[in-house]
Amino acid sequence: MIIFPLVKIPFKFRFISTLITLIMTLQMSACGTEEFLTAVAPNLGSGSEPVTEIADNHAALISGVDSASVTEDVNPNSANLEVGGTLEITDPDTGEAAFSEKTVTGIYGKLTITSAGTWSYTADNNQSAIQSLAGGTTLIDNLIISSVDGTLHTITITIFGADENNTTANITLSWNVPVQREDNSTLALDEIEKHTIYFGTTSGQYTNQASTNSDAHIITGLLVGTTYYFVITTTDTDGRESQHSTEVPITI
Repeated sequence: MIIFPLVKIPFKFRFISTLITLIMTLQMSACGTEEFLTAVAPNLGSGSEPVTEIADNHAALISGVDSASVTEDVNPNSANLEVGGTLEITDPDTGEAAFSEKTVTGIYGKLTITSAGTWSYTADNNQSAIQSLAGGTTLIDNLIISSVDGTLHTITITIFGADENNTTANITLSWNVPVQREDNSTLALDEIEKHTIYFGTTSGQYTNQASTNSDAHIITGLLVGTTYYFVITTTDTDGRESQHSTEVPITI
């Protein structure tokens, strides 16, 4: 159990300031080819034989970085998982020691390669195939590039899954019940109908709420690692609700 110190939350309602105590308990929820070109010389007359010439097209030799990996939710850049590398190429044929510049679309992402062999791979981290991966499981994306002479080569990207953060926390909020209105008149306990806690993950935007007629309340199922913003109000028996207290941010 993690116990937060007392945090003062001024009430603006028609009531005096309050104190809020935060207590958190954690709950773990969970290669080349060779081609032959044949040319036949023109007929030179009676008794001459055809002349055959063979021209060789050597396959390129490709080496360098041809595999890499990314991990779900780890360092995504604008929601994209990115990785890169560089291939090297040799070819005895003049002008053919280069790659065809292109963008190759794989199953999960895209790879772009330059003529010099520098390549980069990008995959959308938010696609369902990646987000549904569990820790210890993988996806494989094979992307085929080529040299200018048509020699093919495969770059393999491994996408590792990661367990989602299912650790949750329960937070206990407590406060001093107001005894005065803004005009300094007395507010009796039996004039208070309820207290309402508003909270959310964005400052000033409270998408959740909970009500109680007690001076404390437990908020359950908050995600660890997330910052929540809390305010509280008091409503009297005539239905008049106070203004929000000062906002209290808490990182679980």
